[in-house]
Amino acid sequence: MYINLIPDNSIASAPSGLTAVVQAAARYYDQLCPSNYTVNISYGWGTYDNQAYAPLTTNSGDFSVGGFDWSSGTSYSQLKEWLTSSAITTDQITAVQSLPASSASLPGGANGFGVSNAEKKALGVYAGPNGVVDGSIGFNTGDSAADFNAADPTYLYGGYDPALVEIFHALGWLTGYAAPDGTPSPLDLFRYSSPGNLQWTGGQPAYFSIDGGKTDLANFATSFDYSLFTNPSMFSSDGSGLSVVAKQVLNVLGFTTPLPIYYPPNFIDLQNFEAGYRDLINAFGENRAAMQSWYNTYEPT
Repeated sequence: MYINLIPDNSIASAPSGLTAVVQAAARYYDQLCPSNYTVNISYGWGTYDNQAYAPLTTNSGDFSVGGFDWSSGTSYSQLKEWLTSSAITTDQITAVQSLPASSASLPGGANGFGVSNAEKKALGVYAGPNGVVDGSIGFNTGDSAADFNAADPTYLYGGYDPALVEIFHALGWLTGYAAPDGTPSPLDLFRYSSPGNLQWTGGQPAYFSIDGGKTDLANFATSFDYSLFTNPSMFSSDGSGLSVVAKQVLNVLGFTTPLPIYYPPNFIDLQNFEAGYRDLINAFGENRAAMQSWYNTYEPT
């Protein structure tokens, strides 16, 4: 993945260190998700999607915001098919195997999901134009100026974690509570109150699980931003990026990270294999279907 950052007009008046912090966070995701697609994210100082945004111009408590153009146009069956067909890591396979058979088992029988352009690109199903803004982030002019002061040698870590969070939101890490009409997101499929019971009520205790609620991997916040974790932390202890469980979220949403990959038995006929396995990995990455297609066409039987 390559995140193409698009500055709002407001960036001309932003603190000198803001662009460097946002670029550092974007490059972190580029390295974490080594795939061949581009995600366009706009960033602003007191603006969101290049538009004035009141909560980002006062001491509102909103240090920063991030998101994407929310649409409920994806049915549950379509979303489940996308996640299943792209599942290659152990976590992804475990996650899709835990999904309900149909939308009838979801809270309220929900059958419309808000899926970000970035996630569609990661899943290989995006069909829109390449130049559109896929997500946006913005920072508060009243609350966060000191965290982007380039004269302070520690400035990178003042705004770095918020930049990581907002880019994650722009990629697709959001809950349905952020949608104007409460439309659920893919993340909500892994939000549980107990084994087998999804929790989509705002402010109620919920945890992240990829095995149908059997294993509590992280607790969701019950106030402010319900998509964030309170325990364990979303960030690594050394301040370099995301924690292991936050990377799991990224992974099960389809943004494949360098975790152990599960390949089914006889994925490639090793007896007649001639092309070097590393050669195929370099050429096709984790695109199993393309790799198998090449092998079927060009390798001897």
